[in-house]
Amino acid sequence: MNKKITPKVLIAEEDKTATKLARTIFAAAGWEVTITNTGIDALTLLESSGKSPFALFISGFNVKRQHGIDLLERAKKVSPITQRMLWIPFDKPEALVAAINTANINACITYPLKKGELVQQAENCLKQFLQSKKRQKFKALIARHNQKMYKVAQNLMKKDSSHKLLLDEKKSKILQLKFKQRQMDRADKLSVNISLSELIDYKQLPKDPEILLKLFLWICNSLRNMIKSLAAKHQIGWMPQDTDKILEGEIRPYSHSSLLEEMLKTGYILALDVDIEEKEEEPSFDQVVLQQEDTIEEYLDLIVSDDKTKAGLVKKKDPDKDDFLTLEKVTNFLEENCICYGLVEEEEIEKWVLKATKKDKQFIVAQAIAPQMSKDGSIQYFFETEYTNPGKVRDDGSIDFHDRGDVPFVYKFDLLAKKIPAVTGKAGVSVYGMEIAVPEFTDPSFSSGTGTHFSDNKLEIYSNQNGQPHLDAMGVITVNPEFLVKGDVDFETGNIDFDGNIVVRGTVKEGFTVKAVNLTAKEIEGATLFLSGDLNVSSGITDANIKTVGNIHTKFIHNSQVLGFGDFTVQKEIIDSNILLSGKCIVSTGHILASQITAKKGVEAGSVGNPSSKPPKLKVGVEEHIEEMIKKNKLALETNLTTIEEMQGAVKAFEAKEMELDKTASEKAFIQDNCQHELQEMKKKYLDMKSTSNTVGARQATNSMKSLLAKAKDAEDKLQSIFERQDELAHEIKVIKDQINIFEEKNIILIDEKKSLADYKSKADPDPTVIVNKTITQDTIIQATSSSLTLKEDEKNCKIEEILVNEGGKQFHEVRISSLK
Repeated sequence: MNKKITPKVLIAEEDKTATKLARTIFAAAGWEVTITNTGIDALTLLESSGKSPFALFISGFNVKRQHGIDLLERAKKVSPITQRMLWIPFDKPEALVAAINTANINACITYPLKKGELVQQAENCLKQFLQSKKRQKFKALIARHNQKMYKVAQNLMKKDSSHKLLLDEKKSKILQLKFKQRQMDRADKLSVNISLSELIDYKQLPKDPEILLKLFLWICNSLRNMIKSLAAKHQIGWMPQDTDKILEGEIRPYSHSSLLEEMLKTGYILALDVDIEEKEEEPSFDQVVLQQEDTIEEYLDLIVSDDKTKAGLVKKKDPDKDDFLTLEKVTNFLEENCICYGLVEEEEIEKWVLKATKKDKQFIVAQAIAPQMSKDGSIQYFFETEYTNPGKVRDDGSIDFHDRGDVPFVYKFDLLAKKIPAVTGKAGVSVYGMEIAVPEFTDPSFSSGTGTHFSDNKLEIYSNQNGQPHLDAMGVITVNPEFLVKGDVDFETGNIDFDGNIVVRGTVKEGFTVKAVNLTAKEIEGATLFLSGDLNVSSGITDANIKTVGNIHTKFIHNSQVLGFGDFTVQKEIIDSNILLSGKCIVSTGHILASQITAKKGVEAGSVGNPSSKPPKLKVGVEEHIEEMIKKNKLALETNLTTIEEMQGAVKAFEAKEMELDKTASEKAFIQDNCQHELQEMKKKYLDMKSTSNTVGARQATNSMKSLLAKAKDAEDKLQSIFERQDELAHEIKVIKDQINIFEEKNIILIDEKKSLADYKSKADPDPTVIVNKTITQDTIIQATSSSLTLKEDEKNCKIEEILVNEGGKQFHEVRISSLK
């Protein structure tokens, strides 16, 4: 049994006496009562009632200076199925007319309140409320069905739009198969081990010398004509008299016996379908006039466009016989040339065959589908993106970051960038029925970061604030305010996480973390940095762990770990550090000692290594950290997709249950409607029986009505239970779909990151080169993209690079050393 639902009533009235009486009356009738004395609170309660709406809303004539009719009108918009009742003074009948016309009220009652009248009016409103709620459920049910049907219709329309192309493809395949079948049939016939004896047996010819002579002369004549036609087509000179002698047996070309055997087989095959007995008497061998057999190629030219999407026919000359060019010959000619896609109807070809002359223009016999070429996307920036003036280098090698020239600056609502999106191409189909592929387009990364926002169409990025614009290596655009730390980053400031540029006049101390876009500091000592932009350090970096998407400038770096997407410029030295870069490591006048440096765009140094320290290892032309990031990105995407698939499976299971409940709900609603209809009929029957004093019939009708009422009530209870279960399922589905949306949003971020990584990786070609302006010591390891080298001795003023070597027909990569010019 379903638990009986307690109806809820909301009363908005200032008169405390009236509300107290109303609470007593409704509570006694089993209602849950909520009372407020302001219209705003009443509307808020109605709006927040959600899945458990108030069955009845009662408004006084005036509620805190708000007219009750206006309040009821607004209540109708907030909660349409909640029934609306107006309390009015007995001397305000005109208010009732206004309420009916404006607020479409469901009931009205006058002061002073009468218990019986109020309860009766409330019960009537409750019935209407329950009916409205039921109709709302059915509307939702119908809406779900309509949505499913709409999806089915959409799929059918998509299928219908693709049927024509599919039909053309099928026709093309049929023509291709027919052509292949003909080729195979010919190949099979030519491979048959046929002889003159088998030919006679196959044709069931009588053993008559005259018949045999006719057969022999027909085969000889066919072979002559075939050879003559072939010679004419390829402009080959030949001697017919020698051919006659060979066929007569006077000359036996033993060196070409296999060729003669194949010629005879061909002649036998040609004679398979010829009725020798009904042919007119053949001329004697000496009387045979050698005539060249006409071929269709002598009269027609097939012209195929360069893009293979159009094929045309041109008549070169008119044949001697009017009936030489036929539809069958032309279609066979097209088949032999593999023209099978986009052909015009045969009626058009036949019409052209009958009317065409050699003066006519090209007849387009096949029009295939031209490919639609892709267009690369592009981005137009409205600020300086290549701003690389970090500051002025002082005499001691430190950098003055106050002297930076004109720094880019934008204002709020400025347009920062506009994207022209890529256009996806569409593959075509050639007249040969083959797909014409289109090259992939490139679509540059376009991301809105801190201090910016996208336009509605996601094709423009605007500034949210005044500040310095920045484009990082991953294609993210930001506008950054500046945060100034006058001293050190230490216990006084704590860790700093700021979506903008940070300027530290002192030192970022050991154990502290800074997250920002760009960071400018005097010194870094043992800190951890995460930057989406550039790092500029006027003195040096010691014992630090740094990850930055931009460029790095510093005086020196000792005992540190660096992962960077840009260039790393050092004035004096890199000592005992591990540097991973997508850009170039530049220590033009400085020294690299006991460090491992990986740089995609190569290394330039003053000196490398020292006899008394651990040999450096330089990897050039590779970016291992990008590969590692791509792998992690791929793994995260796969994990999220697996989770989404599992959740979608759960949603499908819930939706299947929901469909079963829809079916059951429809059945119960049908039973309820039938019961109501039968009740009406039974009531009429009962009244008839009663009017005729048929007590037995009246009793039976009464019993039937009780049975129908019970059946209707049972259907209604079950229907209500179904609706409640559907609500639960809908909530569960919503929760899962919300989780799916969260994972899909994560996937969008991961996909953007993956694309940005791929774009960044392809932006610049690797440069597996090391340039040393002074000395590089022995035992230094140089590892390039495909080869490596360990120096056997010191080298000076040199260039070390990987080159492709071709020796003895073999190609391989090798690291070689050459002098700088």
